[in-house]
Amino acid sequence: MSDQHNDLPEPAWVATSATIIPPSRRTDVVSCVIDREIVLSEPDRGDVYYLNETASAVWTSCDGATSTRDMAEALVARFEVPFELALDNVEQVAAWFAESDLLETPDQ
Repeated sequence: MSDQHNDLPEPAWVATSATIIPPSRRTDVVSCVIDREIVLSEPDRGDVYYLNETASAVWTSCDGATSTRDMAEALVARFEVPFELALDNVEQVAAWFAESDLLETPDQ
């Protein structure tokens, strides 16, 4: 497996990795629920994101109060998956949200 992502800059939230900060959605990102999935529109760049049901559940939980562990526990209950798998998915989705600039940063 190649290490091709080592040259990418770290997301802003990595600098706070010693502190657990529940992710928080940017309030200016527009969302629309279609069935159990969400479509996001980022106003600054005009980007549109289509979230599957799992990513939609994580997005909805990015309220600035719910920890990633609590999000994972909710996924376990909802999808009947092992906790480790749910936590891995939550962390990957949250990282993608951060890299896509869809989350508030701690200094905002």
